[in-house]
Amino acid sequence: MDTFLLTVGFASGLAAQSLYSWNAFPLAAEAEGTVVGSRGRIEIRVDYDTDGGGATLWDAQSPGGRALSPAENYYDSHTAIVRDWVAAIRSGATPQVTLDDGLADLAVVLAAGRSLEDGGRPVEVAQW
Repeated sequence: MDTFLLTVGFASGLAAQSLYSWNAFPLAAEAEGTVVGSRGRIEIRVDYDTDGGGATLWDAQSPGGRALSPAENYYDSHTAIVRDWVAAIRSGATPQVTLDDGLADLAVVLAAGRSLEDGGRPVEVAQW
């Protein structure tokens, strides 16, 4: 499978869809992900060779794009993650991405898998 659509219904009544495709062409070169909303879009770009990666917002106030994060090289982002882990281990502080964050993400992925196995029926996301 190279493409799938995930539809999510939130307790608030809001619905969202995520399209995952490994064969579709992005809006911009090296776009890892694009979030499209009613007021604009955000692209997450990766750059393996230079520091052209990062998150950029396009909306009515920023039709040419506005950086939401500092420019970074793909490998530098991994360095920042490892440094955060090391700092959390050494100091006992909470890392930027917590265990609960990771478990919540995993719950969504597992629910999507259960839904796919059951013909696409809606399933509840387990609470951690």
